Amino acid sequence: MRASTPSAAAEIVVRSRQEFDRHLQELEQRMSQLMRYQLLEWRHRIQELATHIGFRRLEDLLRSHRQQTDELTSRLGIALQSRIERLRRRHTIAGTRLRSFDLRARIRTAGMRLLQRSTELGVRLERCW
Repeated sequence: MRASTPSAAAEIVVRSRQEFDRHLQELEQRMSQLMRYQLLEWRHRIQELATHIGFRRLEDLLRSHRQQTDELTSRLGIALQSRIERLRRRHTIAGTRLRSFDLRARIRTAGMRLLQRSTELGVRLERCW
């Protein structure tokens, strides 16, 4: 494009620049509107999916499994506590029995019986001769 004077050339350039800026602004607004529209569409689709019966069934299934897990965990805890208590009682009883069991006294008693029987046996053997 040719202009008759430098001022006319400047006017053409400025007008072209203003038109270009206006066009860019229009494109920016259009893109913004399209993005907002797309976001609204996606939000609507997500809401539809969230209310879909399959999604609710999945949530119900997860909730049910979570509840079963909690119940089993509770029952396991109670069973373990019961088992630990039984083992403690057995340990206490075994400890009491061990403390009451005096091996040295039993050995002395057995040794004295053996000595007494040996003496009796010796006396009977002498009578037989």
